[in-house]
Amino acid sequence: MDDFSIEADAAGFFAKWAEAWPAARSAQLFASEGEWPRLRARIGVLFEIGEACWVLRDATVRAHKLAWWKDELRLNGESRPRHPLLLATPGLKLSPRMADYALQSLDDATPSNASETLVRIQRLAENSDDAAVVVATVQILAVAMYLLALREGQASAFAHAPLDLRARHGVADAETGTVLGALVTTLALIWRDELQARYRRLPRVEWHGQRGLRVLHHAALRLIDALAAGRTLPAVNWRNTLTAWWAVAGMH
Repeated sequence: MDDFSIEADAAGFFAKWAEAWPAARSAQLFASEGEWPRLRARIGVLFEIGEACWVLRDATVRAHKLAWWKDELRLNGESRPRHPLLLATPGLKLSPRMADYALQSLDDATPSNASETLVRIQRLAENSDDAAVVVATVQILAVAMYLLALREGQASAFAHAPLDLRARHGVADAETGTVLGALVTTLALIWRDELQARYRRLPRVEWHGQRGLRVLHHAALRLIDALAAGRTLPAVNWRNTLTAWWAVAGMH
């Protein structure tokens, strides 16, 4: 397969995630030179693993998909990838531990508090080869994805909701209605300040060559902030593009 076909397959596969996460289109638009293919693969793999954990309803399908990704990441580490996103990014190494942790979480006990849930989510984004800004962004994207899945009433996301907040809000299942929204707001509020503090500790110089990553980071923080405040989620319009531009203005 030639490079053009590989890139076309990767772009075609990622299209569903660009539709689900419009900030990805802005990230591609403003990405630094040579950044986008690797960034697309990194977040695409995260979204695939997150979907298996928090969106897919059938437990058998979830386990099979995560086992496939575990094997795929192992093969990619041996320079034998099969997936279009990884075929288009030779040299990108992603740890099979991400899928390992995801598989383990299917059998883990329900988290007792918000900190335990956050740790579980962030472990899905761990990769030893990532720079600090990549780790931070991928983890924040994972948190945003989880909160949206929970907000939509996905039973597989609710399985990871902490027991103490379920009790506080009187939420018995993923179809509890408005009180589920209150649970999402509380989780977003608890996590928002910690995630923003981590962002402020990242040296600005580390974002050089990572404009697309900065766009995604900024968009995910805005989404979490909106959920924490109980506001309407940010609309997809020209203002988002302008916001993305301001997020990377002055960066190389």
